Amino acid sequence: MLFFKALFFLLVIALSQGCTTKVIKPVEDKYSISPENALYQLKQWSFKGRLAIQDNKESWSASIEWSHTEKEDILKLSGPLGQTGGILIVSKEAVILDRGDGKTLHSTDINGFIKQQLGMQIPVQSLRYWVLGLTDPAHKFTALADGFKQNDWIIQYFQMQQSNEQWVPQKLKAFQNKTRLKLIIDEWILK
Repeated sequence: MLFFKALFFLLVIALSQGCTTKVIKPVEDKYSISPENALYQLKQWSFKGRLAIQDNKESWSASIEWSHTEKEDILKLSGPLGQTGGILIVSKEAVILDRGDGKTLHSTDINGFIKQQLGMQIPVQSLRYWVLGLTDPAHKFTALADGFKQNDWIIQYFQMQQSNEQWVPQKLKAFQNKTRLKLIIDEWILK
């Protein structure tokens, strides 16, 4: 019996040595709006997390993997138990949706296409800034205590986490009228 207790104790110590602690802070400690924010200069970033979207008619949730480069944003969505929900590729000129059934849809009307496919308006081109805790530089905004208002959307940040010495959102909400988006980001990779 003593042997098993000692083995269990050593196993706990060994496993705890390999664990890394993610630093998460309340938004008031680490969030600020600044046009000089170094995050605007990032060429590439990605994250993994969980997304929930709802309006007065529909709601859905998914796991999300979002990769951003200078040329495009790739959003991979998957439902419960890893079921593929689709891949959305957004560039400055067009949007492509791969539903995983061998068919792809595309359009040059990015906002109209996303509204048609999701059944609600989600400003993906601005959202790529908002997920970093930034305002979209192409549009005016009004600062709030825990975020900002931009394009009739209210963006609120609840927790921030550190990645590569930068403070980025861990939990955020965005809403406009009855459309609500909630995002929890589990892992950031900033380049």
